[in-house]
Amino acid sequence: MRCSETLQPLVLYRALYGGFGLWVRPSAMFNETGVFEGREQKRFRRIRAADLMPADLASAQALVAHLRGRATRQGIDLDTALRAPPPEPTTCCGRGCNGCVWEGYYNAVRYWADDALEQLG
Repeated sequence: MRCSETLQPLVLYRALYGGFGLWVRPSAMFNETGVFEGREQKRFRRIRAADLMPADLASAQALVAHLRGRATRQGIDLDTALRAPPPEPTTCCGRGCNGCVWEGYYNAVRYWADDALEQLG
């Protein structure tokens, strides 16, 4: 991907915080290091879908969208070849209970993602 004005190489990425939006940065920034969280480290690190455990609705939706996109590029409909991802809960009381329906949902999305990754090879 390149900038239409300068032809500078760009990288499209999804943030793993906030609204999990899509962002574009100059590719050179991905190799920079700096002091983050009190220590010298790379500005960015690659996170594989296989290693991502959803912790909120946005990360679960991003994981499902990512895997569906990969499948589509391979000509696979995961809902047919595997099964649809688990539906979002509708019965949460909002009190943060131990064993909340959301915890079960995030685990179910992770199991679906593991099966999807196996299907995708």
